[in-house]
Amino acid sequence: MRALSILFCTALLTFVTGCGNRTNTTIPTYQNDSIVFFQVNDFFANQVGAVHKTPYYIYRTITVDGKTDSLPTSVNTFDSLAAIFLRYDISNKAIKKYYKESAFNDESTHSITLNYSTQNKDLPVQGVDVLLNQETQAVKRIFITLVENVHDTVFLYKLSWKSNENFSIAKSVTVGKEEKIQQTMVAWK
Repeated sequence: MRALSILFCTALLTFVTGCGNRTNTTIPTYQNDSIVFFQVNDFFANQVGAVHKTPYYIYRTITVDGKTDSLPTSVNTFDSLAAIFLRYDISNKAIKKYYKESAFNDESTHSITLNYSTQNKDLPVQGVDVLLNQETQAVKRIFITLVENVHDTVFLYKLSWKSNENFSIAKSVTVGKEEKIQQTMVAWK
């Protein structure tokens, strides 16, 4: 009984202390005005433009509840699906200060990785990873974690773009305790 009382008091103290700290927590900002972030939106706009200029065969696969369907896709549908990649720009001066840039050389993927992350949970873009070819500095892949809250619904997107080949959108929609997951992959060649 005594152990249960101690456990209850410890849990209550942790809860009260944790709640108190949340109100005093400040979101870190970074002095990165002079740092030039990788122009992710320009990259995506150029990729979309290349698809418009070249008569690629575009197709997409959609996986919902373990069932996959594949179908040819128009340029207009490609544009509407690719629009999520262009929706936010972390290099915008109003929000850039909330993102920390780090870079490292990843020998396992033969890439230089530029990482942009934030501790500000109110910002939709929670993280961006840009993988560059070690020799040419050309973009190999870009990964984005995006969270949007709309009323009582949380949309979590894991976005991936492979240069000149494909992009994928993994979307998780959570309403209350119910979660629905959908994976869309769009490829062109």
